[in-house]
Amino acid sequence: MVLLISIQQYDPYSDHLYRNYLLATIVGVGLSFIVIVMLIWQNILTRTAVKAAQNSSDALKTIERPWVLLTKADRFGQSGKAPDGTHENRYGAQLRYKNFGKTPALIEKISGGAMILQSLDGKFTPTYKEPHAYADELVCAPGAESDDIIFMAGVLSDDEWNKLTEGESFLVLFGEIKYSDTFGGDKSNHVTRFCYRYTFKNAVESGFYFLFGSKEHNIYT
Repeated sequence: MVLLISIQQYDPYSDHLYRNYLLATIVGVGLSFIVIVMLIWQNILTRTAVKAAQNSSDALKTIERPWVLLTKADRFGQSGKAPDGTHENRYGAQLRYKNFGKTPALIEKISGGAMILQSLDGKFTPTYKEPHAYADELVCAPGAESDDIIFMAGVLSDDEWNKLTEGESFLVLFGEIKYSDTFGGDKSNHVTRFCYRYTFKNAVESGFYFLFGSKEHNIYT
C-alpha cells in the first residue's frame, strides 16, 4: 500500500500574523525615522537658540563695556641747569585717558614712552616702559578721567631743541593701556594702543595731531 502525503508550499503573504508583523516593522521603522528627524531638528533649534543668546549677551557687553581712550596729549618740558652748570632741556610728553563706557574699567598696566626721531623714514620700534609720573588708579569709573601721565624723552641741548622746533627732528608719543571689564570671560581683556607725532607750529596750533607708526602701534580692542 502506498501512502500519499500532500505537502503544501508555505506562503508568508497569506499568513495574517506575518503580515501584521511586517506592517508593524514598517511602521516602527517609519516612526523611528520621524523621531530621528525630530531630534536632529530639535538639536538645530537648540544650537540656534544658544547662539542667539550668546550673540545677545555679546551685544549687551559691547554696549555696556568700558572704553578707555585718550582725552589729552601734549608735550612736557623742564628747563634748568645740568650738574655741570650748562643749560639743559628735559623733554617728554604727557597724556590723560577717560572711560567713555558705561561700566568700570579695571586698569591693569600703563606703559609707553616719548622718543625724538631724527627721521620719519626709518623703522619705528618703540620700547614700552612705565611712566615717569602717574597716579596709580586701579579702577576707572564711567566718565572718570585720569591725572596727567608723563613720559620723558630725555635731555636735549639747545641745538637739539632748535632742531626739534624747526622740524629737523620729531617728538613721538606712544603708549599702551591694558584694562579689563567687569563681565569676565575670554573677551574681558582690552587694549588701547596709540602713537602720535608732535607738530610745532605756534602756541595755538602745535600738538600731537598726527597718528604715527603702523597699525600695530594704534589698536583699540
